[in-house]
Amino acid sequence: MKKKKKLIILISVVLLVTICIGFGISYAKYASTSVWNYYLKSKGFYFSSDKLNSKGLENVDVNWDGGPVYFDIKNSLNEELITDYDIKYKVKCNLMESDIDDAVCYLNGTESSEYEGVLSGVKACVDYENESDVSSLDKTSCEMNGYTWKDVEAVKDVYFEIKSASGTVTNAKVQIKVESTNPYKQVLEGTFVLNKNSNQEKVEDLQYESKDNYDTIIVTNSTSQDKCVKIKWSSDKYRVDNDIDNLLSTTSDENGYIDSITFKISAKNSDRVIFYRVDKSVHGSTSDFEVTYEDCQ
Repeated sequence: MKKKKKLIILISVVLLVTICIGFGISYAKYASTSVWNYYLKSKGFYFSSDKLNSKGLENVDVNWDGGPVYFDIKNSLNEELITDYDIKYKVKCNLMESDIDDAVCYLNGTESSEYEGVLSGVKACVDYENESDVSSLDKTSCEMNGYTWKDVEAVKDVYFEIKSASGTVTNAKVQIKVESTNPYKQVLEGTFVLNKNSNQEKVEDLQYESKDNYDTIIVTNSTSQDKCVKIKWSSDKYRVDNDIDNLLSTTSDENGYIDSITFKISAKNSDRVIFYRVDKSVHGSTSDFEVTYEDCQ
C-alpha cells in the first residue's frame, strides 16, 4: 500500500514538473515577445498591415476572380504613431494548397516568390484646420504659415498572383510572410484562402446578329479586368471590317485575306466586329467563329 502511495506521489510530482516546464517555456516566449515589442515601440518602430499580423491573420475570399490579390504594408499603427526613418523589408509567398499541381505564386508582377522593398520615412506639411493641400511646402514655409510639419504614413501595396501553365486555378491557399530586415526585425504573417466562384462574371460567348448588308459579332467583357480576345474564322466564308478599336494584331491566309483578329476589350464593356458573308445566301452563326481570350499582358 505504501509503495502504491509513493508511486502516485512520484507520478504527480513528474506531471507537475512537466506542466511547470511547459508553462515556463510558453511564458518565457510570451514575455520575450512582449519585451521585444515594447522595445520596438520605444524606438518609434511601427510595422503593420491590414491583412497580416504577428500571429498570422487568415483572409478568406469565396468570390476570388482568379486575379492578383493585394495586401498593404505600413510604417505606422495609426495616423499619429508613424516611424520617421526607412524600414527595409522582404516578402515571401508560399503556395500551400492548389487544385492545379504546377501552380506557382509570384509577387508584384515578377516571376519570383520573393520581393524586397523599402518603407520611406517622410515628413510633409499638413493643414489640420482647413484640410487644404499644403504638402508641397518645405518645413520653414509650412511652420511660418501656421501649418504642421509631421511624419507621413508610408503605405506600400503588394500583390501576389497564382499562375499555372496547365490550367486555371480555382482554389488555393497562400501563406504570406513579411519581415522587416533593417533597422529592426519584425515578422508579419497571413494566409489567404481563395475560392473561385463558378457563377462569377466572365467573358460571355459570342453573340451573332444578322443585318441586311452585314453581320456582327458582339463580345462582352463583364469582368473587372481588361481582356485580350482573339476571333478566328474561315476567310472563304467571311470578310472582316477591321476598323476596330483597340485592335492588337491580325493574321491572313495565303491569299491575303484576314482570317483572325486580336483586340482588347476594357473591363465591364462590349465590342462589336462587323463581317460580310462571301455567299450572302448562306446564313452565318456563332459556330463559324472560334474565340479565345486571356488577361492582357
